[in-house]
Amino acid sequence: MLNSCNYIKIIKKKLKNNLLKKIYILKKLQKEKKIFFKRLFVLKNYHSTYNKNFLLVGKNGISGKKWENFNTFILILEKSIKSEKNKIFLQNQKINDIKFTYVKLKQKIKAWDILEKNKKNYYISKKNQLLSANNDFLLQLIQIKKKLNL
Repeated sequence: MLNSCNYIKIIKKKLKNNLLKKIYILKKLQKEKKIFFKRLFVLKNYHSTYNKNFLLVGKNGISGKKWENFNTFILILEKSIKSEKNKIFLQNQKINDIKFTYVKLKQKIKAWDILEKNKKNYYISKKNQLLSANNDFLLQLIQIKKKLNL
């Protein structure tokens, strides 16, 4: 009983360690995702603010050089915004993968808990059967002894 239960405990311990690692990674990924969202928010705000300011200045007319600089800057901002959105998308995929793995590990741990419980119950019932058989044998010996003494 001890050997098989010890193996089960060792396996469960490894699974729980993996679970803790996944929790750590999940928290780290969620923190990074928040940072990406903050960056995206700042970029979008900057983009809209820059557009508004440029439109106000541009009402009176604008030189070709300023227009070229504006377009270049807006393109860079839009690429940065797209890049941050892509990072958030990839981060969401990683988070979902970790969550899926986390659920699977929890299920495995639960299965090993059930196996361990069943194993213990099996050995307890076997022990009780042996005790019952010993008691029956002792009762038979006592009965035979009583009959012989009569």
